[in-house]
Amino acid sequence: MKMDISSEKENPLMRRKSYWLRVEHAGKQTPNRHELMPAVLKKLGSGPEETVISKIFSHAGVAVSNVKVVVYKDAKAVPAGAHVRQERKVKAHLKKKAEKAGEQPAEGEESAAEEKASESASEDAAEDADEDV
Repeated sequence: MKMDISSEKENPLMRRKSYWLRVEHAGKQTPNRHELMPAVLKKLGSGPEETVISKIFSHAGVAVSNVKVVVYKDAKAVPAGAHVRQERKVKAHLKKKAEKAGEQPAEGEESAAEEKASESASEDAAEDADEDV
């Protein structure tokens, strides 16, 4: 994974620097925050408490992504909840990835489950019709 700094903007009022990074990930899918964080920390030389990956934009058909990273002067300058939101996004991605990898039922299992659901729905409908009479 190759990473270059596209632009850098100083914001003294907010006590932070904003960076746009260009990440080339040839032959791989768009990296997530969990995969990017160690490389970003190494590239920018910042600590994990002051660094927040705010956006990841991927280009269709090209193995290049643009990443917006905000590095605060110190941990006190980081807005409340910034790391919580970032961790929530990472956990949601990892959960979705685990569900997709290990817990997808086979096609035969899905059709059997659908048949059972339709049978129970038709039985419930028949019971409701009997109660109305």
